[in-house]
Amino acid sequence: MITAGEASFQTIIDTSSDSIIIVDQKGIVQFANPAAESLFERSAVELVGSMFGFPVVAGETTELDIVRRSGDPCIAEMRVVEMKWGDQSVHLATLRDVTKRKLHELEIHQLNTTLERRVDESEAQVERLNERLRVIFNTASDAIALIDSRGHIDVANPAFKNHFGYSPDEATRKPLSMIAAQPYRAELEDLIRDVVATGTSKRSEVQACRKDGSSFDVEINLARVPNNEGHIVCNLHDVSHYKSVERMKDNFMAMVSHELRTPITTTILAIDIVQNYLDQMSPEQIKKRLAQSREQVGVLKELVEGILETSQIDARERKRGSMPVAVHETLERVINELKPASVSKQQIVTYTPSD
Repeated sequence: MITAGEASFQTIIDTSSDSIIIVDQKGIVQFANPAAESLFERSAVELVGSMFGFPVVAGETTELDIVRRSGDPCIAEMRVVEMKWGDQSVHLATLRDVTKRKLHELEIHQLNTTLERRVDESEAQVERLNERLRVIFNTASDAIALIDSRGHIDVANPAFKNHFGYSPDEATRKPLSMIAAQPYRAELEDLIRDVVATGTSKRSEVQACRKDGSSFDVEINLARVPNNEGHIVCNLHDVSHYKSVERMKDNFMAMVSHELRTPITTTILAIDIVQNYLDQMSPEQIKKRLAQSREQVGVLKELVEGILETSQIDARERKRGSMPVAVHETLERVINELKPASVSKQQIVTYTPSD
């Protein structure tokens, strides 16, 4: 007769979500609860009396790969204890279906593996990009400096020394404004503060000062580095050659605008004389006036050609081409072209190149 306590224990066994199987010393199943039937997809009648088929070791927890009747794989975690079953020693095995957990663990492992691979690939890509940036930074012909939010230089490339005379070590932690000539330093400092405050890239042209005190014209481009505590990349491009060409062009155009008036006035006067006094002039006088007009037209032609050549220089300057203009040769050619007109007026045009 089953007591109330035994009935309660039987209820616990029957309603347990864990599979409970009792195996004798020969490995034959002696008992299987309903959860075990569900786990193995076999009835208790089929299980009891059959070989369990898995090693049972008391006190150990093992994982079993179970192939169900349907063919679906199943992973179970098994714990084994020894106990008495009537008058014989048996093993009580508790099995819990951990298939979902294991699949989740496998999925997480695969995701981790994929993530690690992508991280490695990203790090390799970043390293390749950094190497390219290092090559550009170290081989650029323009001076490049990374400055902090205060305008002090953190790092400068080798070209910085070529342009300004300061080695990267000498320039480090110094204000960038030190490379500007005194009248331009406040302007450069204001420009840096504006870039830090607004994040907007800025461009300006200032007169720079080398370590030896010599000066030259430089174009400064400032751009803030995103997510880098207000750091700014500064690119400094030597534009002294272009400024020299601009000054030469302005001087030349000023001279030409003056010189154009003389041949035009002379030519108009000669033509007016011939038109108004043709019947009173001898053939020799007419020839003389026409010769004067022709000479002045020749002067005009030379001046116009000079203007056209100067406009070509201006176009090359706007393109910032890689072919420099030979300033000395250009000035000598202009002087030679103007020499006939200057000699006729008893004027002397000379050019003394500076060192």
